[in-house]
Order: sequence, then C-alpha cells, then structure tokens
Amino acid sequence: MKFFTTLENGKHSVNIWFCFFCALFIFNVLVIVGGFVAKNTDTGFDFLRKVSWYYAKYDKFTLIDSYLERDFIDPGQLSGAQNAMLDNALKAYVAGLDDPYSNYLTKDEAQELNNILHDQVWISGIWAVVEKKDTYVQIDEVIKNWPAYKAGLLPLDRILFIETGSTIDLDTSEAVSRIRGQKGSSVLLTIQRIEKDWNMTGFEVEIVRDNIEIPSVMTDIIDIKGKKIWHFMISSISDSTTSLFLKEFVEVGPLSGMILDLRWNGGWYLEEAIKFLWHFLPKWSIVVATEYQWYEPIEFSSKGRWELAYLPKIILVDQLTASAGEIIAITLQENWVKIVGMDSFGKGTIQTVQELPDGSSLKYTIWKWLSPGGTWVNGTGVIPDEIVQRDMDKYINDWIDNQLEKAEELLEDQL
Repeated sequence: MKFFTTLENGKHSVNIWFCFFCALFIFNVLVIVGGFVAKNTDTGFDFLRKVSWYYAKYDKFTLIDSYLERDFIDPGQLSGAQNAMLDNALKAYVAGLDDPYSNYLTKDEAQELNNILHDQVWISGIWAVVEKKDTYVQIDEVIKNWPAYKAGLLPLDRILFIETGSTIDLDTSEAVSRIRGQKGSSVLLTIQRIEKDWNMTGFEVEIVRDNIEIPSVMTDIIDIKGKKIWHFMISSISDSTTSLFLKEFVEVGPLSGMILDLRWNGGWYLEEAIKFLWHFLPKWSIVVATEYQWYEPIEFSSKGRWELAYLPKIILVDQLTASAGEIIAITLQENWVKIVGMDSFGKGTIQTVQELPDGSSLKYTIWKWLSPGGTWVNGTGVIPDEIVQRDMDKYINDWIDNQLEKAEELLEDQL
C-alpha cells in the first residue's frame, strides 16, 4: 500500500489510510495513558476530558487578570497589589475544600508554622487560647497575670471583631495571626460576653501584646503522701518532644507515678507521637493505624523501649487536646491508662506540608488515623474515664486546678 499519492501539480498528499492508522495509534496511546493515570478508574476519554478541564478551569482567572492589566485605572496600585491578590485567591481556593485543616500559607505564615514545629516559638500576643465557634472566635483559656487576663477577658468570651475586621470568615489560625503582633503594640478586640443570667453584653478592649514563650514540654514534681509523682506537660508534639522527654526523665530520677498532661495540646507530628509511645508500650504493640487514598492501610508498632510501661499513670485531656495528642491519649487508654478531663477535640486526620518555590506552603489532609482498637475519633474525640469540667473561677482566682487534683486522687489509689 502506498502511503503517499501524487496530485496533478506534483505536490504530495498524505494517503487517507496512513492518516487513519496514525490517528488510531495516537488514540490507543491516549486511552492506555489515560487509564494508567486514572489508576484504572477512568477511561481514556475521561483522561482527555480531565486534561481539557484542567486547563480550561483557569481561563476565568487569566481572563480577569488580563482585563485588570488592560483597563484598571491605576496600574501602580494593581502592580503593588498582585502578590496579595494571588495569596488571597489561593487561600480562598484551598478553603473551598471545606476542610478546616487544609490551607494555603503565605511565606510568613509558613515560617511561623515551621518555628512552632521546631520549638523556636517566641510569639508576641495576648496569652489567651482561642478557637473558632460558628460565626465568632471564642476564648477558651486566659493565662493568669498576662495581657488577656489583665484586660479582664474571661473564658467563653466571644471575639466578634479584631481591630475593624469581623471574625465571621476567619478560621482559628487566621484569628490567632491577626491577634499576634509586635511586642508592645496593641490590638483592639470587640467582645461579646454571655453573663450568668444569660444576658449579653458587648464592649471593646485594647490589649498590649507581650512575648509568649511556648515550650514543647514542661515538668513539675508533685508529692503524694511522700511519694514522688512526675507531672509531665506536653503543649505540642514537636520534632524534639521525645528527646526533651527522655532528657527530663533521666534528670528527674526514680519515680512512684506519673501524670501525663496533654491539655491544650494541639498535636503536630504523627511520627513523634509514635516515637514517644515506644517508651510506654511493649515491643510490637500497635501504636496507631493510618489509612490513605491510594495505599493499603499501615499499622505502626512499638519498638519496645517501654521504660514507663508499668509506672502508675493518669492522663489529662481537654477540649483542646487534638490530633497527635489524641493519638497518645487513646493509645494509652486502650492499654489500661485512665484519662481525666473533658472530651478531646476530635481530629482524626493527619496533614502534610508541601513547601512551594517562593517559601509559601500548602498544608493539606492526606491520612486518617485509627487507634489500636480501630476507633476513629474524628468529630467525637477521646472520651475520658472521669469527666471533670475545669472550675475556671478557682483556676483564675485561686490558681487551683481541679482537674489535676482529680488526677492526683485517682493516681493515689494506684500507688
């Protein structure tokens, strides 16, 4: 068969059969590649459709940008605003997932997160623990003798505005970022307070920021009837938590018991939580199981250091104990360690951080984790064996921690 025919003017034209076979070959290649990329869940046609949609879905963004470049009245203003516009667009794009744990971080936000994860945490703020609640930001804790406390803020106060900006559309990290600032500077908060008679009052308060040092671990010795009890507090699971724990453990010497305090612990590193639990569990004991989108579930086991496996222990958790902190709590609970406090936060997913070329980052959810017994705490939290609501009046006025007192009482029964 000839692949070329000659026209009367001497030029060559491609034979129709040659075109047909080429088109068929290309089509088959695309079907195979498409099926491979889609991991056998989509046809080649689906693959082609997705490729086309991938490029087409950004046309609107490009079109808007071209209109602004062509017609916006102040080119200088546009040029100066484009980086912020892009950051805001990316934040909104990731927020569209409706996953509170996936977000785009600017370069400065990514650096701050990196500092927290590596224990380089010197932050200027008001010394209050906040979280997002419906259409407002709620104060959960105030630290005695520090700015928020001195300004008269109380747990359960609602922050409606930070400066002139509403908190309706802010997540917790964005609210915290706006409250923080340079030491000695002030921040204006609009507060709504629910009184004991259920009447609501509103007021503005200006608070001068001060430096906040947040160590990953803190330690204290408690005496219970002449016996040495180690009160070990972990505020976050950073990449140095286990090494700091072991250092303190060597220095503290012989012990009769331990209270592991995971209140206010927002989690962070899954790998570090696993390493930490090696010192409490026998070898080969399941520490945590993880499930992924594309891979088989993975179970992580203890390497069996277990120096503290038989030491009498009590765990403290509260509604701010989350993620890796919850992994430690529920794994030890399923290994017969009692928990005291309030239901934990209920975060059963794990995120990864992908750094982008300009120093910004994408933090997004890739796994879900399950306890050794197969429990997924997402949305429900770890349920304590002894429910104890913190008495904030005693805590603020007399510096009495009634949850810790209950833990001491239960631990005394084990000694």
